[in-house]
Amino acid sequence: MLLKIDPPVRQVNDAPSAAQDYPFLYTWQVEALDAWHAAGRRGVVQAITGAGKTVLGLVAVHEALRIGQNALILVPTIELQRQWLGALKRHLPSASVGALGGGSTSSFAQVDVIVAVVHSAARQEVLSSHRQGVVIADECHRYAAPLFQSALSERFVHRLGLTATYERADGAQSTVLDPYFGGVIYELWYDRALDDGVIAPFDIAMVGVDLRPDEMAQYKELTSVMVETRQSLLGYPTVPEQPYAAFLAKVTELAGQEATAPIHFLAKKYVKALAARLKILSGTETKTKAVAALVSVFRRSGGSLVFTQTQESSEASRDVLVGKDIPTGMVHADVPALERRLVLKDFAAGRYKVVTAPRVLDEGIDVPEADFAVIMASHRSERQFIQRLGRVVRLKQDGRHGRLAVLYAKGTVEDPDVQGDHSLDRAMQHAREIGFFDLANELADLVDFLLYRPEDLKGTPTARPPWEGPFFPVRAIESADDDVAPGGGLSVGGGEGLTVQVVPPGGRPSAHSEDPVRQYLKEIGREPLLTEEEERELALDIEAGLVAEQILSGESLQCIASDAELRAMVRIGRRARERMITANLRLVVSIAKHYLGRGLEFLDLIQEGNIGLMRAVDKFDWKQGFRLSTYATWWVRQAITRSLADLGRAIRIPVHFYEIMARTRKDLAAYRQEHGRWPSRHQLVTMFDITLDQADLLRMHVKDVVSLNGLRDVGQQEWEQLESMLSHGWVESPETMYLSTEQRSYAEGLLDTLPERGARILALRYGFVDDVEWTLDAIGKEIGVTRERIRQLEKRHLNELKELLGS
Repeated sequence: MLLKIDPPVRQVNDAPSAAQDYPFLYTWQVEALDAWHAAGRRGVVQAITGAGKTVLGLVAVHEALRIGQNALILVPTIELQRQWLGALKRHLPSASVGALGGGSTSSFAQVDVIVAVVHSAARQEVLSSHRQGVVIADECHRYAAPLFQSALSERFVHRLGLTATYERADGAQSTVLDPYFGGVIYELWYDRALDDGVIAPFDIAMVGVDLRPDEMAQYKELTSVMVETRQSLLGYPTVPEQPYAAFLAKVTELAGQEATAPIHFLAKKYVKALAARLKILSGTETKTKAVAALVSVFRRSGGSLVFTQTQESSEASRDVLVGKDIPTGMVHADVPALERRLVLKDFAAGRYKVVTAPRVLDEGIDVPEADFAVIMASHRSERQFIQRLGRVVRLKQDGRHGRLAVLYAKGTVEDPDVQGDHSLDRAMQHAREIGFFDLANELADLVDFLLYRPEDLKGTPTARPPWEGPFFPVRAIESADDDVAPGGGLSVGGGEGLTVQVVPPGGRPSAHSEDPVRQYLKEIGREPLLTEEEERELALDIEAGLVAEQILSGESLQCIASDAELRAMVRIGRRARERMITANLRLVVSIAKHYLGRGLEFLDLIQEGNIGLMRAVDKFDWKQGFRLSTYATWWVRQAITRSLADLGRAIRIPVHFYEIMARTRKDLAAYRQEHGRWPSRHQLVTMFDITLDQADLLRMHVKDVVSLNGLRDVGQQEWEQLESMLSHGWVESPETMYLSTEQRSYAEGLLDTLPERGARILALRYGFVDDVEWTLDAIGKEIGVTRERIRQLEKRHLNELKELLGS
């Protein structure tokens, strides 16, 4: 048996305001939290879409964790669950968070915070092992339905409901939600939100379109059937007359029953006529033509949405915009969840200019920033209107205002003058401007009304953007990999917004040379990183797409799926592969910067590394238990090193020998720094365990290739080409080469007349040992004496040879 605990009501003055603990909150958010605290941490906050209700829930979670309590977040959809999980990761990175629903089964025995899809929370008993805590119900107006009521657990003493429109057509907010939450304790409407600069100003255009004559005739006939049937239904005492939403809910319930009584027959007749009428209003081609007429507005928007009532009208709107060369995506309930997320990510990245959708975008999905929307209206629901308006009134960084065009069929139930229903006026009266247009006669005026004026584009946000960081500072993790390479190189900052600066050794940054790199890193920085769960889902989609492709090509067994479903799987798989690649492009940058200065430009290194990343994605097996970044590192490095061997040198060397050079590079540089010369061929054999032939190749290729056209400083600020400084008759004749060989043999014979140490000093000094003339310092270190002593011994033994030759 569950006991209901009523905590004492705490007054606002009993505790400091939320502004002291959370100074980044908007004023309205502080007031809402203070009101919630005063009500004993129970109540519903009703705030318009786009104002920042989620932050209130995050603060409530933080308060619970700070005193050792649990937090349960109820959401209506898996998409909204993902968004809450992402918000918790950003704002409360140290919290122990789990999920319930969507394949996850976390419990409070494992984590402190659970984000649960309400269906799963209502079906399962997952709250048996929790401490006293808080429940945050997002879109709480939905949970009055009998199916979800069991998710409202009495075990949670503190309760916070979040919604844009609390009132329900069936009145269940009073009978179900009020007793549980305690009613609305704070409300934010458009007037206050605009005054505080929480949302952007907005314009609304009401656009009347004409139905075709045949459509109008069908509409009137169906309306007549509905009027007659409604009168008959109202003769039954169980059918309410007002409000219309209650009447419709009851009739829909009766129509869904299998009984054959007259009331059920009338209910089915009414619902059938209503559905046919809605189909006419939502599917009329005049509205699709209206969308096409606004193509100039779509082109110049920062992102547009087209809200429809049916999938068919959504597809028609998309097709007409694509035909106008406007990149347009579409989402609806039958589109797989992953593909919906990919479409919205493409929209956020600017690859889609417009997204069309029926009611799937109304609530429960975080839609990327848009400044223009078209509603192809079929009914006048205040909740739906507020949700859709909220998609365009979020603050923009450049101060743009929102614009909304509402299409309605003239002379129908959609027409506010005909219907006499002003349910939307409560929201519309706060618009910056409202315009009424007849599409057939006032198209030019409509376009001019919706296009941004020059003064609109010069605006700035009237308030700061919503808080995006953690609630408390998180220590930055510094990596040595982000340092600038010695002698100039690359500086790459962490996080999603990568920045880069290419600095020539000893020089200033070149604006011309850094722009392509900056632009590339800016583009890849827009792609969010993948969580382990997202990576696994993408890998599964890629695998499914490959199997579907094999089936379609006849290379595999047939299956029960249709060709259309298989083609959809192939399309999803390809999009998943692209998503997995783009999300890991920053890994390639972090690896490629270690290969700078080896013969290829930075962007060339990145391109070759991207090829390795693509191979890694194709071969990645998520079932092995490691992340793609771990697996792809080897592939990226291999692709870069292979490209350096093939393309990085003017004289190509074998790939396997390039690997030897890469392995010995640091040791050779250290040896030259210490001894002032390159090692001899015999020393290379000893140092690196290679053959004499490999040592000869290494000595030849370790030196840089120099252009004969390169300029050399000859002093007094004068420069000459290297070619002009070389002798043109440098090639020796066979006779000269023979004489040189004889002279060398004769000199070596003279050295044999000297003491062993003196002969070695002169042999090293004049290149008789390894064809390299050693410096006095190098000889001194080799023999173990000072440079000055070597100079004295060299002079003495040369005098001895002169005396020998003179005699």
